[in-house]
Formats: sequence, structure tokens, C-alpha cells
Amino acid sequence: DTVVVAGGDGTVRLAAGVLAGAGANQCTLGILAAGSGNVLASALGLRRGSVSGRARVAVLGDLADLDVGLASCWDEHGQPVAPQPFSTMVGMGRDALSVQSTHRRTKRVLGPLAYGVAGLGQLPRRGFEMSWRTDDTPWRRGRYWSVLATNTPLLPGMGPLRAGAVLADRARMDDGLLDVVATRPENPGHWMAIAAAGLLNTRTATRGLQRAQGARVTIEPDQPLPVQADGDIICARARQLSAEVGGHVAVHIGDGRLD
Repeated sequence: DTVVVAGGDGTVRLAAGVLAGAGANQCTLGILAAGSGNVLASALGLRRGSVSGRARVAVLGDLADLDVGLASCWDEHGQPVAPQPFSTMVGMGRDALSVQSTHRRTKRVLGPLAYGVAGLGQLPRRGFEMSWRTDDTPWRRGRYWSVLATNTPLLPGMGPLRAGAVLADRARMDDGLLDVVATRPENPGHWMAIAAAGLLNTRTATRGLQRAQGARVTIEPDQPLPVQADGDIICARARQLSAEVGGHVAVHIGDGRLD
């Protein structure tokens, strides 16, 4: 009645995608963080305590609902790519290029810092012309460094913010909605404002940062760009990305008594 996944965000998203489609026979999901990023585990507070304590939480911990997203892409030729699940985030732009350029060997050696090293290489580069919207709202257009649709307030993959920052402060993992975090910094001052907003968890308007919420998110770049879902590249050159919540799964979380 429980599937326990020992791995990173990429392994967890695939297991969660299968369980979310299991219907009445759905099993609960336990997570042992063993990857290089572990964004979902961090957001759920599952990286604390001993290995034995975390294993007990993965099997016996309290249950919480987790929305599982579904990302649909169209490649550079306009052909649909098989939909892919995600449990934390999906997006396009420099952040996805950072993921694409991060090698497995580097991740094994540096762990989460591997994404930071790749991100620093993308940091000074200009964004891409992209249009995006939530549901049927008017399109927003501009030169964006990255546009992410997320299910968690914690975003560790935004340029210099490699340690984790709360940029999607309204995001909830069980509300059936996705939150958009779109970064379009034009100078170092904008990056500083974005960093401050994430580290201080401020809800005030931030220069270089746009946020929105909706049941469906659509992103269309002017040129084909890679799409990353939970740290995996799911399409190397996409013309369009559409994301929504495709189901949910019950996940075990710590309650403080089993750690």
C-alpha cells in the first residue's frame, strides 16, 4: 500500500506520475531523499534526521496530498511530445539551459552545487523573448531569463539563489493550481531585488520578477528552447509548453514523533 522512492526529484516525479494515475488502487508515496537537488523533499521537510528516522517517516509518517503536474510540449517541428509528470516545477529559459548543461559526473561530485556552477555560467546572459499566460488571461510578453510553473513555494534554481528561496509565496502543493515565477532582470540591481524577495519571503512587487497563479500555464518562446521538469530535460527544443495539475498522490511527511 506504499511505494518508497529512494532518489532525487527526477525519480520521484516519475513514481508520483504513475501513482497519480492509479485511481482507486492508488498507493501512498514515501520519499528518501537521495538525489542531487531534492527540492520536493526539502519543501516537505524530509531531509532532517537520521537515515533510519527518515526511513520510518517514509513508511509511517503522516499523509499530505500532493498535486502532480502534467507538462505537454510541442517540439521545434510542431509535433507533440509525450506528456511528462512533475511534482515541483516545469519551465523554460536560462534555468532549463543550466539543467541541460549540468553533467551527471558533476552532480555526483558536487551535489546541489553542480546546478549552481552551471547557473553561474547562464547568469550574465540575456533572456529570451517569450510569451506566457495563465488560463485565458491576456498574454504577457518580454525578454525573460526564465519562466517557471511551480507547485511549491521553494525554488532553488533561480540564478544565484542556489540554496533555496521562497519566490512563489502563494504556492500550495494541494490547491490544484500552479504558480508562475517569471524572471526578467535587466541589471545586477534587479538580481539583488529578486534575491532579497526570495530570501526574505516578501510579497511586495519586485523589479525583474513577475508572479501569477492559475489552473493552466502556457509558455511560448520565440525560438525553440529546452524544457526542464524537476531537474530533467523533457524536451531539448520546444516551441510551446502547457502545464496543469493532472492528478494527486498522498505522500508521507514527518510529524516530529518519528524522526
